Amino acid sequence: MRELKSITYPPHPSPLPEGEGMFRGSLKTFLLVSLSIFLTACDPMLSLEGSFWPAWIICILGGLAASMLLMWQLVHCRLAPHLGPPLLIAPSLWALCTFVIWLVFYAA
Repeated sequence: MRELKSITYPPHPSPLPEGEGMFRGSLKTFLLVSLSIFLTACDPMLSLEGSFWPAWIICILGGLAASMLLMWQLVHCRLAPHLGPPLLIAPSLWALCTFVIWLVFYAA
């Protein structure tokens, strides 16, 4: 039988400099998360039938309706097969419509 030689590798260098670990930047992350929690109540509120709704919900629902209408028009004009995969195009169109509605009504 042949004898196997043992191979020793040099120690693997650490990707992080000495003294930096997984808690690096944790204070910065904590501050960003805490500020985002306090700023969530600053969105516009709409009164619909006596109940207050955040404006982003209305924009998402309006964006959904607008994207469905635009997608129907693209299918009707036979342009949809030329755009790409529908699982990518439909949500992107929904996001685009939602953001445009938000900018038109609430970008003051």
